[in-house]
Amino acid sequence: PLRDMEFVQYHPTGLPGSGILITEASRGEGGVLVNKAGYRYLQDYGLGPETPLGKPENKHMELGPRDKLSQAFWHEQQAGRTGKHGDSDVVYLDLRHLGKAYLQERLPFICELAQSYVNVDPATQLIPIRPAV
Repeated sequence: PLRDMEFVQYHPTGLPGSGILITEASRGEGGVLVNKAGYRYLQDYGLGPETPLGKPENKHMELGPRDKLSQAFWHEQQAGRTGKHGDSDVVYLDLRHLGKAYLQERLPFICELAQSYVNVDPATQLIPIRPAV
């Protein structure tokens, strides 16, 4: 039987179907989470207000608590605002506004993981993500 489930921690930025976690540094460097419509949905779940793109000035939206970000994903999923990657419901990590040179300098491993596991170039495409344990 399952016990002590309150001690399970969900990480909000896992690559679907892989069990690989995308580091919080990707959000700390200015990455944003968007739903399938491209909307920064975290502001709707007490994690706002929305900040301009770039390096975050407040620590509420994408840098909020992991459990809150994961719960926001669930609400977006229930509302039908998630996309699909294979059989997985996903939202997206958007790093495109940071530019290829910046990504290669500051987040090279994220670029490599995205290319290898979800066949995405983060400089030009959204990275599909979902909460993972």
